[in-house]
Amino acid sequence: MRSQSALLLPHNRPDELVGLRLAAAATRISSKLKLRYRLEGPIDNLIIPTVTEGSVRSDYLWKDTCFEAFWSMPEQTFYWELNISPNTNWNIYKFNSYRNGQREQEYMHSLNFSISKTANSVSVGISVELDPQIPLNSEMELGFASVLKQKNGNLSYWALTHNAKDPDFHQRDSFLLKL
Repeated sequence: MRSQSALLLPHNRPDELVGLRLAAAATRISSKLKLRYRLEGPIDNLIIPTVTEGSVRSDYLWKDTCFEAFWSMPEQTFYWELNISPNTNWNIYKFNSYRNGQREQEYMHSLNFSISKTANSVSVGISVELDPQIPLNSEMELGFASVLKQKNGNLSYWALTHNAKDPDFHQRDSFLLKL
């Protein structure tokens, strides 16, 4: 079992989101990747979608509040992207290389996850079965990210690091955690 955790940093945090804290953690157990996000603080300025009955595989979740993870293996160009909304909609994509060859991960038909919300926090836990292409004992590189939609319609972008002028979660140099 290998675990990592980190705080996500905002790309140009707006004043109305001062005081927010977004933490993420990952644990790899054999062929499973367990992810956890915890958003704390004054979340009343955010649009947090309400949990719906039955999760649906959806595209464009990043246009609203969405938690994301990216992973690959060292020295490989292909990588995966997970998107999950607090309303339980989700998707996993595989890319051949940087933003190229995007396709839904076909072997994945559902996700195991938990979501809880209080007046000052949102917690999301996800368990993902890794692609069989990832050997059980291989090292993985992982990046966490999130898009938070504010009630004024603006989006804020959170990640382990921001290495470009504009937010770009797909950059491999932002896959900072080793599992």
